[in-house]
Amino acid sequence: MRNIFGSLFLTVFLVSCSNSDSSTFTLVCNVDSNWRGNIAGLKGEESKKESITLNFKNKKLDAYECPIWDDDRISCGRDVNNDLLYLNERLVLDRKSGVVNYFRSSKEGSVSEHKTYTGKCEKVKDNKF
Repeated sequence: MRNIFGSLFLTVFLVSCSNSDSSTFTLVCNVDSNWRGNIAGLKGEESKKESITLNFKNKKLDAYECPIWDDDRISCGRDVNNDLLYLNERLVLDRKSGVVNYFRSSKEGSVSEHKTYTGKCEKVKDNKF
């Protein structure tokens, strides 16, 4: 009888841990990024390879809302639109392949920027999505 309760407790504990693991994790992504902007009338562009870290906690990503969170995809975004700042950001992660796509467009006074990146992510622990 003791073994049955012990097995039941272990099963419930493992299921609980696996559920929290799917909503809280860290990814490291190697991406190709492209930036273009206009700062006080001076235009610029830059393309480079970089590494970014994404920290998901309780189905959220820092200051982003993530309205789509399922087995296949995570989609997060942030919008600000007031007299001082316009900001539109989107991040989409394909959980099966680990491919991430990001877009940011912002304007603050005479500064406007557009940034995109695409790359591949790996989970810091277990290397699974």
